[in-house]
Amino acid sequence: MYKVLIGSRSFGKIVKDGVDLLKKNGCELIENPLRRVLKEDDLVNIIQGFDGFITGIDEITEKVLEAADQLKVISKHGVGVDNIDVDATTRRGIVVTYTPAVGEEAEAVADFTFGLI
Repeated sequence: MYKVLIGSRSFGKIVKDGVDLLKKNGCELIENPLRRVLKEDDLVNIIQGFDGFITGIDEITEKVLEAADQLKVISKHGVGVDNIDVDATTRRGIVVTYTPAVGEEAEAVADFTFGLI
């Protein structure tokens, strides 16, 4: 069984497909215990023993990755990876993914905003 930390506070809250797929494939999902953005010091104390991490805007630094004793994949629930030290993940062989299709909704959000104005 794989152990996955869910740092993103919105992952699986409305659309449950991702949660269901992970569980179906043998993943134990552990939700963010602090229920807020996880800072470097938080993650250093939490990340041990996790195989995967679904993140939002949590601080994934070199120090966090040093503490991650079995991390294999970080999946960004959102666009961009500026909160992830990609050089450090690459050196450690940790795969980083993100959801670029989320950016396609930006135009609809912009249109809606202008409509409200």
